[in-house]
Amino acid sequence: MEPETFVEAPAWVGPMYYLSLIGLAKLWERPCILTGVGIGPLRTEIGRAYVREVLAWADVITVRDTGSRDVLQSAGFPEPERVVVTADPVFRLPFGHGEAPASPFEALMSSGSRPRIGVAVRNWPGYPPADQWLPELAQALRQVARQTGGTVLFLPLQAYPIHPPTDDVAAARTVASIIEGSVDVRVVEEYLSPRQADALVGTCDIVIAMRLHAAILALRHGIPCIGLAYDPKVRYLMTDAGLDEFCFDLASVRRDTLEQAILELLSRPEGFRHRAEAYRQTALDRTALHLETVRKALQGTLPVRSPLPSPWTQWVRRRLTHPASLSAQELDRLQEELRRWTLISQTRGFRLLSAYWRTVDRLRHTGRRIANYLRRSSPTAT
Repeated sequence: MEPETFVEAPAWVGPMYYLSLIGLAKLWERPCILTGVGIGPLRTEIGRAYVREVLAWADVITVRDTGSRDVLQSAGFPEPERVVVTADPVFRLPFGHGEAPASPFEALMSSGSRPRIGVAVRNWPGYPPADQWLPELAQALRQVARQTGGTVLFLPLQAYPIHPPTDDVAAARTVASIIEGSVDVRVVEEYLSPRQADALVGTCDIVIAMRLHAAILALRHGIPCIGLAYDPKVRYLMTDAGLDEFCFDLASVRRDTLEQAILELLSRPEGFRHRAEAYRQTALDRTALHLETVRKALQGTLPVRSPLPSPWTQWVRRRLTHPASLSAQELDRLQEELRRWTLISQTRGFRLLSAYWRTVDRLRHTGRRIANYLRRSSPTAT
């Protein structure tokens, strides 16, 4: 893996890849700072267990929304007071932070009739199925464009055809094909760099955002935005911004409701802009903590945790950096041990034992949540 892309693992790898980065940092006893990360959803108990244990190794933990903090707390994170809610680092990007978009984006910046309705959709293989929400979105966009005479502009924030869930262009084409008719519909057919996406979002009059960072870019510019929450993170953002009423769960999207919300924001955008600007300023203030913690880490003044036993880390580091130091006998023994554990893991007894411990862990977690609930709901002793 190239050094410049090691934090850009595809989304389908799950949390284990990102947790391994924390493990590597602690293996080499280096500072580990989580800045403005999103947490969840954590759908399995084993996922929650790994997250709550490994994240405790980090030296500083900041999350981008209160929803992520709540997910960590519900997973039983042992030190909830260490989790600080900040905001997404994208809010700190300066306006006009790069060169003007080059052709063919120059034409998109000024062409088309107003209002310009920016749309950032994605392929979503999960629930709800596309045939449930996609026609509702398309019909709402067509009605709004017909009533206002505006332009529908699809903005792909990811465009990787090798993996369908990250091919926003294909998703945009599907919605555009349903709209059709006497409506000005334009699809950006290639990947937008962050600078280009920010510039184009800034030219829109309203943004319909299924992609989280399309909503963040809109809020940065104070542009009215409607979130389509295919994932809890979209609603987390809109809730923290005080704009929860402009976020719709994907499973409950209906064309008439969505059409009404778009027309309302286009006709009276001032209230939205005021709240968006207030949240942008809050986000700027909160994300200053990111810069401060990184500065301390670089200066060597940030306290660094050492959760792993030193003799063990030294042994592992030696084996990772000098694998040739293993003798042929050690390699044979290691291979034999791996074969033995592979055979054991395939036995019925091993599977039953694993299921037992997973059940025990789930019951322990459920019991802890019930105890916390009863503690909170019981009257304070006088």
